Amino acid sequence: MRVQPELTPFLKTVCGYDDPRRLFFVTTYWDYLDVDQNKGSVKEQELRNGLWKSLLDSGAQMTRFDKSTGAAGEIVRLALATWEQRRLNEQRRLEGEEKRLK
Repeated sequence: MRVQPELTPFLKTVCGYDDPRRLFFVTTYWDYLDVDQNKGSVKEQELRNGLWKSLLDSGAQMTRFDKSTGAAGEIVRLALATWEQRRLNEQRRLEGEEKRLK
C-alpha cells in the first residue's frame, strides 16, 4: 500500500496509522452549502483525486457529515464496521498462530 510520504508521519502521530483500511475521512460543512452543493462536491473530488487519493486507493473510506441523524449513523456504522473487521482479522491471526504452535 503506497501512501503519500508527507502524510505518513502525520498519520502515525495522530492515529497510530499502520493500515489505510483503518481510516475514514469525513467531510463537513455540507449544511452551509444550502444552495450550491456543487461547490462542496468539487472540493470533495479534489481531495478524493489529490491529497487523499493514495489512502482511498489503499482502502480508506470517505463519507459526508451534514449534521443529520442519518449522516451521524453512517459515520458510526463505518467506525463499527472497521473495528469489527480489525477484530475478526486479529482473531484469525491468533487462531493461525495457535495452530502453528500445536
